[in-house]
Amino acid sequence: MVIYADVLFILNAVTDYYLIKLSGIMANKNAVFWRLTAAAVLGGISSFYILLPRLKLFFDIPVKMIICSVLILTAFGYSNIKTFIKLTVLLFSLTFLLGGIVSAIVFYFSPENIYINNQIPYIDINPIVFIVSGICYYFTALIVKRLTERNGEFAEECKITLAINSNTYCLTGMIDTGNSLSDVFGMSEIIIVENSILENIENNLLSAEKTRRFRAIPVKTVSGNSVLNGLRVDKATIALNKSKKTLTNPIIVSSKTKIKDGWDAIINPRSIA
Repeated sequence: MVIYADVLFILNAVTDYYLIKLSGIMANKNAVFWRLTAAAVLGGISSFYILLPRLKLFFDIPVKMIICSVLILTAFGYSNIKTFIKLTVLLFSLTFLLGGIVSAIVFYFSPENIYINNQIPYIDINPIVFIVSGICYYFTALIVKRLTERNGEFAEECKITLAINSNTYCLTGMIDTGNSLSDVFGMSEIIIVENSILENIENNLLSAEKTRRFRAIPVKTVSGNSVLNGLRVDKATIALNKSKKTLTNPIIVSSKTKIKDGWDAIINPRSIA
């Protein structure tokens, strides 16, 4: 079979994009779009591994683990060793599973348009068809996860320190597994706060800066679509147990309903993964 470098790169870059994204979803970890895209590009480049002579399994597995770790570092950065290992193992497992499925198809059906070497599949298929199929697969997996995850369960308490200019605001936060609110572009973490807190922060800003920092976040609920008013802050430090996580330029939005007594804010569990 003739292997076209451009087709090989595009198909594997798209595949890696969704595999990395799915790994993050399974680990409740968000990746900003540009980092995810950069990781997918590296994944596409690594697919040229298929052109090497067939390697022994004891050599192939460590190489794949190294590739997966590089892609994870590119997409998510490094926060702690536990999260890094978890994401790497998830990506390796998903990649291994996909390779196993394709290998089984080749073994049982012997299709002429699929070639595998060093566990890297090359599929002689129209890239547009492949990309559309990948998107459908990703959203199907996402819907299944959303339908099966627990909703409305209030988890641990955390301390949140918001920093904006020279001012800091200390809040008591609640990690809510039912909170899946996220920036539509996937570029920012979102923290839901009491309306009085958002108003207090806004009152300490000049009009021009308030306008510059303002954000409108579209959300979808069971009652329909709506928009939440938000404000971009400089950073948020989340303290949970003995660990801390710093979010850069997150958005705080005003809750339309009263947050449960004793809590000032709600955060998505992915924000602290």
